[in-house]
Amino acid sequence: MKLLSILLFIILPSAYGQSGSVADLDLKYGFKHLKFGKNYLNYKNVLSSTPSILPHYPTRKSYDYINVDIKDLYGVEIKNIQLGFCNDQLLSIQLNFPFNISTDDFDRISYSLGVAFGKGEYKEESKSDYGYFWSGKKVKMQLLKFYDEDLKTYLTFLSLTEIQIEEQCVKSEF
Repeated sequence: MKLLSILLFIILPSAYGQSGSVADLDLKYGFKHLKFGKNYLNYKNVLSSTPSILPHYPTRKSYDYINVDIKDLYGVEIKNIQLGFCNDQLLSIQLNFPFNISTDDFDRISYSLGVAFGKGEYKEESKSDYGYFWSGKKVKMQLLKFYDEDLKTYLTFLSLTEIQIEEQCVKSEF
């Protein structure tokens, strides 16, 4: 018992002492090699040819990322990735996970993000709609799981958004 106490005293502080902060989110400034603010032309060859146009947001376009170099996040399969552009600048990155991912997989992602970027703010709209939120000075991130009534299934995604580009985008659309 004494040995267990000593091990916990040594291991737990070092594990938490290595966790990141939300400032690390700003330092990464994107996801893997996908970096905010880069022009659409930098990604043109790895995007679907037809964008999704958002009717209420004329300066925004969303494309499916068709490169197969990013397959999972913390061991959880990624179904697809969408890149959002505003005035041809990379504004958002959304990782969509398969329908109905397990609670264990959701918890693994949220825990790992917490270690990398500090503890996210937990928000629960209902037992079927909940998630974690992080907000740096440049980048905000949200991990959400919610029940889609139309599809009759749970959807889970991780979204990263560049704050200044989003503000400029909103102003240009107003």
